[in-house]
Amino acid sequence: MTYQAIFVASMFLLLAFGIERISRIVGLPSVVVLIATGLVGKPVLAAFDLTIAGIDTAVPVIGTVGLVLIVLEGALDIELRRERLQAAAKAFVMAGAGFVACTAAFASMAVVTLTLPWFQATLLAVPFAVISSAVAIPSSAFLPPSGREFVVYESSVSDILGVMVFFALLNSDGTMLGILNSLAGGGILSLLMAVSCAVGLTLIMLRLDGHIRFIPLLAGMFGPCLSG
Repeated sequence: MTYQAIFVASMFLLLAFGIERISRIVGLPSVVVLIATGLVGKPVLAAFDLTIAGIDTAVPVIGTVGLVLIVLEGALDIELRRERLQAAAKAFVMAGAGFVACTAAFASMAVVTLTLPWFQATLLAVPFAVISSAVAIPSSAFLPPSGREFVVYESSVSDILGVMVFFALLNSDGTMLGILNSLAGGGILSLLMAVSCAVGLTLIMLRLDGHIRFIPLLAGMFGPCLSG
């Protein structure tokens, strides 16, 4: 069993390396190529009656870790300076306005074309209104530092808003009061806890020396993600 797990892990690493090279050739983000590979690979495996044990459990974990690393990679290129607060504020406003506008547009299309109630249409529209940082940040590699910084801010805020609003809608009773209660009780509280943990980890890192100082930061980010 141990050798089989090592073999499967090696195959996944080689597959990821090949996908990364293919994405450079075709000029598409590696995440898009990876999704296309999964859409093609699953029916192919089913046609040959082949299954990979534990794949349904491993994929969400690996995807979450990968997303955290992508955002972390982009965030490490950002320098927090007072003169950049205005650019960050603009990115936050753009992310919020774009999310609201796209959600409204997609929900309206779902109501008209699929004849869904507004609540279900909005729930369906939220994932499509998010600017995925997994796609946006790797795709911004060719931009100048200021443009890449804007993309990191905007896509990260869009992801946070999308997750908060989606689960607030999903866990509510469908009324406006229920949505607001769910958003305040779950999303905003989680966001405040995340900010508090981030500030605490930053203060700890400033007082540590050596290369291992990033281990508490990674553990602090991966722990809540994987437990959630």
